Amino acid sequence: MSGPWAPCPHCGRPVPQQAAFCPYCARSVRDKQPVPIPVRPRRRIPRRLLIPLLALAALALCLWLGRERKVKLYFGVDDTGMCIVNRDTVNQYLPQVRILSFGGFNHPDPTLEEALTVCYQMAVLVTHQGRETAGNEWSSFDATRGNPGTCYLLLFDSNFHLMAYFLGQPRQAGEGRWEMEVTLCDYDVTPLYQTQLAAFQADRDQVFSNPIPPEELSGLEAAWYIKGSSSGRTGILLETDSQAFHLWARYRSPWRESWCRPIGELAGDLPTGSRWICYLLLDEDCQLLGYTMVNGHNAYLLGRLAERT
Repeated sequence: MSGPWAPCPHCGRPVPQQAAFCPYCARSVRDKQPVPIPVRPRRRIPRRLLIPLLALAALALCLWLGRERKVKLYFGVDDTGMCIVNRDTVNQYLPQVRILSFGGFNHPDPTLEEALTVCYQMAVLVTHQGRETAGNEWSSFDATRGNPGTCYLLLFDSNFHLMAYFLGQPRQAGEGRWEMEVTLCDYDVTPLYQTQLAAFQADRDQVFSNPIPPEELSGLEAAWYIKGSSSGRTGILLETDSQAFHLWARYRSPWRESWCRPIGELAGDLPTGSRWICYLLLDEDCQLLGYTMVNGHNAYLLGRLAERT
């Protein structure tokens, strides 16, 4: 052997000093040196930028959470040209819906609160003091006449909870269908119901203080009328008859004139069945003269008012 040698730290046999491993035990004979890992310096966001960035993030989150979600509903037209708006159709898109109310306005800019006030569901709630519901209500409009104008469609998943609504004009979607795009919401109608109930109970007797029997209508100088709904079971307006609130809400509305129809249109707006409908009769200034109840058997007595115009 020649040259510098050193013993292997593992097996003790001589190994050349420049060797990297022992030729006898094949293990490394060099000391391992740790390799330094480069560390990148952390860049901190300046405080003057941090607050605006957090504010923008919070705003983006609020906009995302508060965004309006919409669902398009499609209603078919039957063989008579009527577009049927019913719960069965709505449940194909929104299975949670239990109650619906559909109707129209005679002015172009209704609010959701106004729609809730004049809808049939509110009328049933108020006249039954929250114990009853409109149930499986359905409605329709004559599609042969084109667009029905400004309408409301209110969808409830319980007596006092509105889960979706539509305000506007239905759109023809082709193939005998009409489209209404509802906005999903989370609206508790309890406060509005309580307000309407208190106002109605305080004012009902004044509005319905002058019943006029149909046979005594001949001398009445009526110029306008507001029509109730076909919910009457007798010729007397009962406290639980939902059309009492239906009429009261329209007569006390800021848009009273828009709910009034000329007395000359009565001939084509009379009941034909056995249900009793209440009519408010008003003078030329839309002030109340009284009310009457008629059904298909004596409606001709009310119709005589139209003959005099």
